[in-house]
Amino acid sequence: MNYLIAQIIGIIVAIISFSCVQFRDKRFILAGQFLTNVLFGVSWALLGGLSGAWICLLASVQLLILHFVNKSQPQVLFRRKLIVTALFATAYITGTCIVYKGWPDIVVCTCAMLFSLSIIQRNASRMRSVMLCNTTLWLIYDLSLSAYANMITHGLTLFSLITAKIRLDRTPGEPKEKPQDNQGEA
Repeated sequence: MNYLIAQIIGIIVAIISFSCVQFRDKRFILAGQFLTNVLFGVSWALLGGLSGAWICLLASVQLLILHFVNKSQPQVLFRRKLIVTALFATAYITGTCIVYKGWPDIVVCTCAMLFSLSIIQRNASRMRSVMLCNTTLWLIYDLSLSAYANMITHGLTLFSLITAKIRLDRTPGEPKEKPQDNQGEA
């Protein structure tokens, strides 16, 4: 029964994850990441992936704290973000050491570090770039736990991130393709 519930949660996460990275506004991406982290944490716990559950639930807390830190004055903001990120990096490493069972736990810890780097980026484009690496590593973790719905979710998220990078992250005025002159001489 836990397996079935985890797969259903994975499908719900796929919908949220696929759509949230398509926004230009970083706040929508962060809200989507909060929801997906909470749901993924529950999914991993149901599948017995303690390191995945630990990392995702802790990442949700990190997002909430950074939401309140973001209301600081600009000159104080970056320093506070770095302090919060360093504290959570320590918590991620400590938690991984506590629940460590094998190589997938190291992959999850690496995902957590990439997640921390992604959410402190100043713009959505940089955030999406780091999320590409993070999502690819989550696919490896999904495979190690046979979490098929989560694999589909991360696959769709990867596709959505690539689409968003192409659609939203080009520099203004840059053509999609360079026009070719196929008209021979007249």
